[in-house]
Amino acid sequence: MAALAAASSPPTPPLSPVEATSSLIAASRYAISLVSPEYLNDTYAEYFTDTTSPPAPCSPLSLSRIAVRTRFFDTVLSQTLPHVAQILILAAGCDMRAYRLPIPPELPIFEVDLPSVITYKQRVLSTIPALPPRNVTHVSLDLISPSFLQTLAATTSFDPTKPTLILAEGLLYYFPPPQASSTLAQLAILPSSLLCFSAVSPPASTTSKSRSLGELFKWRTNDPAETARSAGWTYSRAFTYRDKPGGCDSYLETLSPPLPNQPSPTSTFYTIATTSPLLFTPFSPPSLPPPKPLPNNTTCAVIVCGKALVDCVATAELEGRVERAVQLCDGLRDGGCNVTLILSGGRGEAEEMQRVLDGMKNSTTVACVEKGSNTTRQNAVECKKLVGDTVTMVYVVTSGYHVKRAVHVFKREWRAGIEVEGYGDFWTVGEKVQKHEDGHRDRPPDSEVGASVE
Repeated sequence: MAALAAASSPPTPPLSPVEATSSLIAASRYAISLVSPEYLNDTYAEYFTDTTSPPAPCSPLSLSRIAVRTRFFDTVLSQTLPHVAQILILAAGCDMRAYRLPIPPELPIFEVDLPSVITYKQRVLSTIPALPPRNVTHVSLDLISPSFLQTLAATTSFDPTKPTLILAEGLLYYFPPPQASSTLAQLAILPSSLLCFSAVSPPASTTSKSRSLGELFKWRTNDPAETARSAGWTYSRAFTYRDKPGGCDSYLETLSPPLPNQPSPTSTFYTIATTSPLLFTPFSPPSLPPPKPLPNNTTCAVIVCGKALVDCVATAELEGRVERAVQLCDGLRDGGCNVTLILSGGRGEAEEMQRVLDGMKNSTTVACVEKGSNTTRQNAVECKKLVGDTVTMVYVVTSGYHVKRAVHVFKREWRAGIEVEGYGDFWTVGEKVQKHEDGHRDRPPDSEVGASVE
């Protein structure tokens, strides 16, 4: 950050608090560009950096969070660009994504923010030489208004009937929860559109710092993907660098790898929500490799182990297990196998998995439901009763960290000679397995406490 003090930029009048926040984010992007230009190269950020006073302190974690977030939103824009007719950037601040990324000059881009921020940005833009041609419209609006979208359409050429990429970077967590939810719902009416937004999780403990952030960050969630679905977005997926609830996985690293030699942010979610299967495809869970070839008419069982419900509803992790099981069943049937799908879990887990299965579009898979199991051993024993000795191959679908242990339990409880393979769900980070020579089970991480374990 020391390099920031030496940077040259045109003198500007004193900044308002909102403008100063936007300028600080720009200064962080500029600092990242100086240190790791191969990761993020925002050459325009210098013009928004206030060099008339010493730079504000910015921790490595804060820099890393801004870097990862910027890279993620850049990647989403690049992958979605061919499929949208316009771009809507909410709380655009000092972001120069419209100019620094290769966007067709004729594509309409609408940057929305508070009047003071728009005025400040336009003033700085007038000092930047040789900006590439772009079709950018700057719009002064209060985004917390319940009718901001109607106002936008009425006062600009924004067309709410066209497919739109909506970027809400670093915005929604400043809204009170009702306004955050209503904004998500208001945007969901745009047809064949994709929304990318960031969210933060509740603090793990109450400290003076967390209380301070609590006053700043009003809307927090551990499951932004489910929040988006509840607001009317058909498909949604959240990404983070931590293994916690909320439908998140390490696929984030393929979209936005961590900043080299810096700590990875662990409390922030980056979320994709859309009503279009086409737009969701680049961000959907990676496909399973095809099951290894088996002789025709091999009889297989695909068993989904349950997981504790939250408020009597399946979590994103449990939904991910059902999705992976269906994908696995389809692959086995394509290979000529006879497949039985079993949804196994007590305390309402099996019924919830059946509900998820019933709600999956384009799926003709029919499942058996086993409702009495509360541990992995019970999953194995009770499912064996359902199919007897008729199967020669068993696939166990569970959380990523639990796969190896589940396979061991199933092999122990089923007859000798049967082959068992394990598959992790879409939503857990890696296979966090620790082997203990004494045979005792591993203690599950916090995200799995209360799930079906032995």
